[in-house]
Amino acid sequence: MAPVYVGLTDKAFLRLHHGYGAPVISQTVTIMANRLTDDQLSEMYAQLRSGPFMRRVRRPRVPFARWRWVLADTALPLALERAAIDDAAALAWANDQAQYPLDPENGYGWRLSAVPTRSGGMVCSCVASHAIADGHAGLMAAIGLVQPELATTAGLDDAVRLRDELKDGVSRGIAVAREVVSEARRAYRDPAHRTAIRRALAKGDAAPESPPLGWREGSVLATFDAAHWKDLAAQRGGSPNTLYLALVADLLRHCGSIGETTPLVLMTAVRILREQDQIDSNSFARVPIVVQREWLDRFDLAPLRAASKAGFGSVHGVGS
Repeated sequence: MAPVYVGLTDKAFLRLHHGYGAPVISQTVTIMANRLTDDQLSEMYAQLRSGPFMRRVRRPRVPFARWRWVLADTALPLALERAAIDDAAALAWANDQAQYPLDPENGYGWRLSAVPTRSGGMVCSCVASHAIADGHAGLMAAIGLVQPELATTAGLDDAVRLRDELKDGVSRGIAVAREVVSEARRAYRDPAHRTAIRRALAKGDAAPESPPLGWREGSVLATFDAAHWKDLAAQRGGSPNTLYLALVADLLRHCGSIGETTPLVLMTAVRILREQDQIDSNSFARVPIVVQREWLDRFDLAPLRAASKAGFGSVHGVGS
């Protein structure tokens, strides 16, 4: 199994988390009519600990070598509250769980918590940093609760050999050196490019410190009848997914920062694997879908469905 490298997307999420204090997380909230026993919750926790959630960053000892995801030694403990809450307080409780500080670089990138409700049910929350388990890796971790054999840590537990890091560092160092030489040659021939490089490297005045970012997530809970959703999409020439895209685009055009002439572009994620058994973390491509306002005005899903199909059809395979 090939090493699981920390990709560009992973690094972006890590920088947002530690550098800017704006963690990006995903949360799955499950509201149940009946309570799970302590043993059942402990078994869920143990299964999640055996899957791709259990990763941390390993920084290389060799310059230019890539960071890797390796197996984490420990994880945040299962948080089980004993005092029951009102059913109406489930969403507020879930929002509180989303504020828990995570440390994805050191392996504390997810947390499982649960609380009983006064009606005899239970609410479960699983939060995870996008750096630890965005998209596919998060899905595989959840699948592990049903099919443990699918949620593996292959590639994370391999020994990191110095020889491999040296080889990777030399290869990437040569690539960087070639790029530097190429830029220098271009700057020598092109005065405009030379000026652009000077501006990019010039140190401007220090930007004033901005106030700390507030980290408080708000939520709205919307419930739709699945059969009605599907029928409505079909009546308008689309699929359930297309109707969802239309809903997001319609919300986007009513956002205060979007002008009347600003293009409505949805950046949807798609994962097309070339290898069947690849479990790398955030390996996906973004597919831009331009939505015309008249489609939304007419509630016509057919052109939107055609645009999304064209976008997905032209995306390159990722994770190759």
